[in-house]
Amino acid sequence: MEKHIYRNKFIVFSLVFFVLNIINSYLSSWTKVNALPSAYLRDSFMVVNSIIGDAAFFAVFYGLGILIFKSDNARYRYMIVLTTFFSLLYFALSVFISNYGMFFSFWNLDLFTRDTGASESFVFVLQSIFIIIRGGKIIFFIPIIILTFLYYYKFIRKEEEKTFSSSFPGFRRWLGGFVIAFLGIFFMGSSYVSYKEVNKGTWYEDNASALYAAESMGVFNYYVFEAFDYAFSEKIPEKDDLIEEKIAELKIKLEQHQYVNQINILDGQNYGPNLEYKGIYEDKNLILIQAESLNQFVIGLEVLVDGDYKELTPNINKMLEKSIYFNNFYTAAGIGNTSDSEFTVLTGLYPTGNKYTVFNHVGVDLPTLAESFKNEDYVTKSYHANVGYYYDRKNVHVNSYNFDEHISEEDLKELGVYDENRIVHRWISDLDLLRYVASDVKTINDQGKKFFGMPITISTHMPYEEDLNLFLEKDRFFSADYSSIEYPLLGYLEHISYMDFCFGQFLAELETLGVLDNTIIAFYGDHGNSIDFLDTMVPNANLFRNKFRTMYEIELGRKDLERRFVQRMLLSRVPFVIYDHNRTEAPVIQDKVRNTTVVSRTISNLFNLKQEYYFGIDGLSNQPFFAYCPRNNNIYIGDMIISSQSGEYFDCDGNINYDAYRRNVIIKRYKELKDFNDKLLEYKIFPPLEESPE
Repeated sequence: MEKHIYRNKFIVFSLVFFVLNIINSYLSSWTKVNALPSAYLRDSFMVVNSIIGDAAFFAVFYGLGILIFKSDNARYRYMIVLTTFFSLLYFALSVFISNYGMFFSFWNLDLFTRDTGASESFVFVLQSIFIIIRGGKIIFFIPIIILTFLYYYKFIRKEEEKTFSSSFPGFRRWLGGFVIAFLGIFFMGSSYVSYKEVNKGTWYEDNASALYAAESMGVFNYYVFEAFDYAFSEKIPEKDDLIEEKIAELKIKLEQHQYVNQINILDGQNYGPNLEYKGIYEDKNLILIQAESLNQFVIGLEVLVDGDYKELTPNINKMLEKSIYFNNFYTAAGIGNTSDSEFTVLTGLYPTGNKYTVFNHVGVDLPTLAESFKNEDYVTKSYHANVGYYYDRKNVHVNSYNFDEHISEEDLKELGVYDENRIVHRWISDLDLLRYVASDVKTINDQGKKFFGMPITISTHMPYEEDLNLFLEKDRFFSADYSSIEYPLLGYLEHISYMDFCFGQFLAELETLGVLDNTIIAFYGDHGNSIDFLDTMVPNANLFRNKFRTMYEIELGRKDLERRFVQRMLLSRVPFVIYDHNRTEAPVIQDKVRNTTVVSRTISNLFNLKQEYYFGIDGLSNQPFFAYCPRNNNIYIGDMIISSQSGEYFDCDGNINYDAYRRNVIIKRYKELKDFNDKLLEYKIFPPLEESPE
């Protein structure tokens, strides 16, 4: 009778262990918990297959516990330790998601396993833990609390500690442990095979994100198989006969310019560049600023502070009066974040999305914007306040992107552009970086040379905790005791106010040095901030207004069913601005959908540059365009969002009505283009320039 009681207790405890850990696994990939801008829906197959996959994973460890430990008491403790370990992993996953806005993949380890600033990334992750805890992610530790409570208050009494028996005595322990572990391995494999079979021959066989795979086969089950794939996969395809045939086909396509204009999918027309703007900035300097985490929604934003609405970006707002402004513009960044934006802007190609393009597909002499400027006798430089080996910029920017020089933190220190009392988040501030860039323009122009520079800002990188060095030369936007808006949104807005201040100081410095009249300033956001800002802005809509566009995003955010669509869009939407200090005409507002793939060709047209290959489109043309986000496989057209995975769609303004057939045509065309794009990179297709097509 006593053994029966022990056995029943053990079975109940074991069931609780499995249920709680499966729930935790489900929550870790659920967008409502981690605020992921996911394009994927959990259909019945994904749900069932993911539960089977993770349950099987837990069963393997459960079976090993039966084999290793002889008493139920020890096994109880073993399950609590396992749950603690798994909960810590879920929590770490949340930290990563909060930092990078995506689900972790082993391919992210490329950033840590190479000499690319692992310590920098690790410190940032640690700095974010406080934010995560404050954001309620402590939920992942609830199973530990429940199991510990059951153990100490329900399943064991002090008088029983020494006499605790085993539910698997003798041979049954070995047989039971082995069978459970074996079945766990079997069903892990079955879940993986099912996932592969469902996606075989589809777009997702090569392009599935980590989130999609984890949702489909279980979080831990996914990581087991991806670890093997990461460890044993070939980084560069072997040149067998089949691949050589594919390369030949791709070269023919490239030479026929089938990718030149992304042939229009809506009306069948093929659009060339906008000749009205061709060469209007020829021979002028260009400073192209990649602005860290700059979202579109902050441009023109006014916030109620101390009873009055206050402009968040007054300097940028003033710049727009003399600018070409793309206000429906999207990032194309994938897993590589900032490095993906650099790659896309300079080449016009999409990043691969699910792997680091900068590590896995850069190593060839790519046709780039920097190279086009060099061919017109420009001095070309890129700048960043981080260490030169981060994202391998010191190598990639010179040897693949064809800049004359990359100026990194190490160089800036040698040049005297470093003051430990002025650093922001451990880096040289954007203010000091841009001041150095201004002096560089002056020096190069005084030598009778033209200049193309690409500063990459960093002071607005998360975590958005207060840094007093933001206020060394500028006033606070919010008072120290302001409480109407909570962190991290409050911190983000304060950092954006600092970025705007830096831009204003930069323009003033260029004007003082006498080079602003001959210099075009362009900037764009590299990616969004990954903050679910609608959670704050929707219930506090009275605190916000926008001088340039209505806050329709806020109104839509009130509708729960539409929230995830709106959030996906807003997290991907960034500004792109081309500022001309001498402009006397009215600003040009391009409200057609564009993304970072258009930057290279647009600038080439404005500066009358010659390029061997034109990827993307001229952003100032009249060509209808669809933008896609490699991070979540969403497609944006007009104010419509289409999930390329599910075919689901949402029309933000109600004025677009594409039937299912037309949406499927858009998805099909996009997938064809992206597949061609990725194959060009995978097979390192670009011939030497002398072999390029006319």
